[in-house]
Amino acid sequence: MSLLLPVTLIALLTAPPSPDGGAVDFSDSDAGMDAALPASAHREAPPSLVPRSSAPSRKNLPSAVVHSDKRRFVQVPPDERADIVREVVSSKADFTERLLDASARFLGTPYVLDALGEGQGEKDADPLIRYDAADCMTFVETVLALALSDSPEQAERHLTAIRYAGGVPSFANRHHFFTAQWVPAQKAAGILRDITEDIARSAGKASLAVRHAKNITAKSWANRQDGRRFVLPKEQIPLGNFPLTYIPIGSVLRVAGLIPEGAVFALVREDRPASPFLVTHVGFVVRRDGKTWLRHAGRDLYGQIVDEEIGHYVRRAARYRKWVVSGMQFFEAGPARGAEQSEQKPAGGPFEPPALPGAHP
Repeated sequence: MSLLLPVTLIALLTAPPSPDGGAVDFSDSDAGMDAALPASAHREAPPSLVPRSSAPSRKNLPSAVVHSDKRRFVQVPPDERADIVREVVSSKADFTERLLDASARFLGTPYVLDALGEGQGEKDADPLIRYDAADCMTFVETVLALALSDSPEQAERHLTAIRYAGGVPSFANRHHFFTAQWVPAQKAAGILRDITEDIARSAGKASLAVRHAKNITAKSWANRQDGRRFVLPKEQIPLGNFPLTYIPIGSVLRVAGLIPEGAVFALVREDRPASPFLVTHVGFVVRRDGKTWLRHAGRDLYGQIVDEEIGHYVRRAARYRKWVVSGMQFFEAGPARGAEQSEQKPAGGPFEPPALPGAHP
């Protein structure tokens, strides 16, 4: 399932109300909260039934493209997807090139909300890993796992380590909240570093970066207006102040050329005190013909993973009114970057996730 923030966009389209009748705002289409609902609230077609034709044709992609010189998952039969995975993880390129390679293989892949879960017999029975469908968060998580790995088996273990506290798959252990759970976990693992302020300073105006803190209290959690289906053990409820930095949406294009290729972007919404969510969409920054594009899983406008011109994306985001977009934050991903704990990947070597019961060695 999408990271639950997480969480992207055409202001003129109106998506259907949330399946559980809650207060989650989908009216901004692609910019809506990909994973603001729990697994039980939005069951999609089973993995084997996701149609390869569910993505719109290329001619219906405004300011976006899906073509690549890489062999993509959507182009091959299911039994050949493992070959693409092996091509990606066997690459000897540096981390950023591996990330760009892995993410390009997903271009054109159909958007499916809540694409990942904990497997059969669990609350969310979607598979732990898959390559035939994704939403914005599971796309980012799977690409990071592939870029960090030397084998398909290790990619599965990395993905589990990225998505779950302690690397143990369960709905309760899943990092449901981007700002409060997912980002702190990736920083602690040493694979994510916030570079938003660095980008603002590089633009010669550090004041562009706005600092904010999402405050989740026991009272606000008990009275939350959305995400009420997240029934979590007391020890897994994310209470506290969770800082983040963003560049206002009106200033993003001023720094677009300074955002490093391969960076993770996150769309930050206006803070609603009664909501545990703040970030509603994520993806990667890429370059095409020297220009900046965003590679992301777009829901209503595209229905698949695309490269979208950053100017097109930003202008659409700036028009949202029902849940105003505050700005965007950016992260550098990579092995042993920005670790906040002593346990980090040795420089030059692959990050090794915790061993899981029954996992491949």
